[in-house]
Amino acid sequence: QQMEGSGNSGDGMMQAILSYYMGRDRDAPLLALLGQPMRDDAAARTRLNERWPRYDDVLKTRVAVMEKKAVEGDSLAQLGLGALLATGSLPAAAPQDRPRGIEWLEKASEAGQPRAAAALIHLLVEDNPPQKGKPMSPDLVKRLAVHTQRAAEGGIAEAMLNLSGLYFNGAGGMARDCVLAGQWGARAEDAGVTRARHNPVWVLATCPVEGQRHALGPAPTGVFA
Repeated sequence: QQMEGSGNSGDGMMQAILSYYMGRDRDAPLLALLGQPMRDDAAARTRLNERWPRYDDVLKTRVAVMEKKAVEGDSLAQLGLGALLATGSLPAAAPQDRPRGIEWLEKASEAGQPRAAAALIHLLVEDNPPQKGKPMSPDLVKRLAVHTQRAAEGGIAEAMLNLSGLYFNGAGGMARDCVLAGQWGARAEDAGVTRARHNPVWVLATCPVEGQRHALGPAPTGVFA
């Protein structure tokens, strides 16, 4: 109402407010120019580019800070740095270095980051794809089992199902235990893994452990299917 009574326009009032908040020593942009067609001003663009910080430099600084925190033992920084190096998703600031990335993810997993453990499962299987008719290397399965347990206990649903398979098969240095296999399968189903549907029934129906078998259904799916 005051604006209308003063005879000022909406653009004029906004211009005055903008000028007030920007301060007397700075020129506020003219809002009336916003409605005009865009024009290419090469000199102005060059001046802006010279003053504007390089995005790559900003990203490199952030990665450097992340690495410093990772070295100091920050598990979240170890997870972030490991993921960047392993995937090469930000090459301008962190060129891909998969072995080094996996090392940082290992540290993050050891420090209790379940997402790092889950990422390692994917990367290790991707780097060592199963060959038809040949079992996985026992050392690889044992390494996967460690991270699978950490990921499952940290709430990663798919890892819960894989842990169920490890317990059922007694793989990766784990003692065969159909009860634990069924429990982890049930947790995976509750967490939304559709492949885990009726897993406890399947596990108990085909359990090779004396006293744990109940003839109720077909066999469970593979460990890292």
